[in-house]
Amino acid sequence: MLRLTILAAALGLAGAVVPLTANAHSAAELYQDCSDSHGSGPRIACLSYLHGLMDGLMAANVLAGDRTVFRYCPPRGELSVSELRLIFVNRVATHQDKLTTDAGLFLAEALMDSFACPPEM
Repeated sequence: MLRLTILAAALGLAGAVVPLTANAHSAAELYQDCSDSHGSGPRIACLSYLHGLMDGLMAANVLAGDRTVFRYCPPRGELSVSELRLIFVNRVATHQDKLTTDAGLFLAEALMDSFACPPEM
C-alpha cells in the first residue's frame, strides 16, 4: 500500500511540473511519424511512443487490480512494437474519421478491437 501511495504522490508531482499547454499526440501526428522511413528520427519516435504506450496500458491494468481497464487478448500473449505499429497503420486506413483522436486512445481501441477477449464466465 505504501508503494501505491508513493507512486500516486510521484505522479501528482510529475503532473504539477508538466506545462499546462501540453497537447496530446493525435493519431494523425503519430501516423506521420510511423509512416516515415525506417531508421529515421520520426520512425524511432513512433516506435518509442508505441513502446511507452504498451508499458502504460500494462501499468494501468496492474494498478486497476481486478478491474481491467484496457482488455485485449493477443493470441500469443505479448505483442512486439513492430506488430503494434502495423495494427496502428492498418487501423488508420480504416478509421480516417478518427484521426483527431488522442493517439493512445486510438491505439487502445485498435488493440481491443483486434484482439477481443473471450467473454468471461
